[in-house]
Amino acid sequence: MGLFSREKWATGSEFYHFREDWAFRATYNYVMRYFLEVNGAYNGSERFGPEHRFAFFPSFSPGWMISEEKFMKSLQFLDMLKFRASYGKIGDDNVSGRWLYQDQWAYRGNVIMGTVPANTPYTVYRTSSLGNEDVHWETVEKKNFGINYSFLGGFIAGSIDIFRDKRTDILVAGGDRAIPSYFGATAPTANLGEVKSKGYELSVRLNYVFKNDLRLWANANMTHATNKIIFADDPELTAAYRRRAGYAINQTHSYIDGGFINSWDDLYGSTVSESYNDSKLPGDYAIIDFNGDGQITEDDQAPYKYTDTPQNTYSTTVGVEWKGFSATVQFYGISNVSRLVNFPTFHSTSNVAYVEGTYWSKDGSGEIPMPRYGTNAPTGADGTRYIYDASYLRLKNAEISYTFMSKGIKKLGMSTCRIYLNGDNLFLWTDMPDDRESNFSSSASHGAYPTMRRFNLGVDVTF
Repeated sequence: MGLFSREKWATGSEFYHFREDWAFRATYNYVMRYFLEVNGAYNGSERFGPEHRFAFFPSFSPGWMISEEKFMKSLQFLDMLKFRASYGKIGDDNVSGRWLYQDQWAYRGNVIMGTVPANTPYTVYRTSSLGNEDVHWETVEKKNFGINYSFLGGFIAGSIDIFRDKRTDILVAGGDRAIPSYFGATAPTANLGEVKSKGYELSVRLNYVFKNDLRLWANANMTHATNKIIFADDPELTAAYRRRAGYAINQTHSYIDGGFINSWDDLYGSTVSESYNDSKLPGDYAIIDFNGDGQITEDDQAPYKYTDTPQNTYSTTVGVEWKGFSATVQFYGISNVSRLVNFPTFHSTSNVAYVEGTYWSKDGSGEIPMPRYGTNAPTGADGTRYIYDASYLRLKNAEISYTFMSKGIKKLGMSTCRIYLNGDNLFLWTDMPDDRESNFSSSASHGAYPTMRRFNLGVDVTF
């Protein structure tokens, strides 16, 4: 297969956008036993300068259907067993900004600071952003090893995949680069970042038909994926726990609470907060001076638990079918994920109180600080209070149905007739304070729009 594509388009008064792609794919199969696929893409993007506009990204994947080998034929329980692997490079030009490779200018008018008189007869422009002519494609090197299997006449089937990704040349915006303030401007964007990720995917399918035609089946799958930033151009003297490198993308950071301020003696002996230290009262969290400098500042925010992207995702569907009757249930869940959900009690002038747990009492017991009116909280006062374990298990869908197969529906002019009752989002098990459907809905102030529970009763008819 060969493919050529070229785009030229514009909206309104903007400059034309350009994109060009050349791609090919070749596959080979020898007696359904040995497989090979080779792909290549030569892509061109207007987002990069003339020297880096085009790049070539190859990939290939061999496969071996070992169950077709003669020495495997004696294994009667084995239906299919296939080994496969792949390696490839992919480029990404979905970057922020069209002209990162050149300086950009902004209209300044006819005024120059320091001139007498202030107005001049000349039109003045200023450099609004610096370009980097070396800006080029972000790339990812992807490796995968997989196994497809089937046993016992299709009773058990599924797949196993193990993957490794290495992303390089990630564009780091000028504001995130380790550039000294005396540089005099925001540094240009540069291809500096590097991230490694790894994980595995498992799937299994069960299917069994009894002699009375009762069929039981189940599909289950799991994905585990983690990542680690290798380089992010962190400042040299930044403490390791404050750097992005060495941690996952969007690693949660938080002030750490170490119990409560239980008395006035505890309060006077507590570490001074950078701001609004006079607002502290007994019953507040005792925030840990993580870097030991004698003051609670933003540098005391430390890596805490997980990111807002789950490391583990699970899904299981179970069903039964017998003589027109069928029933299915689907469960879905995630784990190893943290989420910030801010439910402030008596926030500012809002007369609202949320049930979060037991409040602090003067004997030192309790789970959360005393609720108080106030707008000027000391630095880090919330600690880890609003960071939740966002793991959940959801009964995502359940359905029962019956398909009429009698000759009576034929007389009514129908070829099939099925009646069903199902429901979505029926039950949820979680430590979260509210129900948020998206795996990737991160922080939220005052909660989120609730996920709806829905029931459906319907009839499917084919004439």
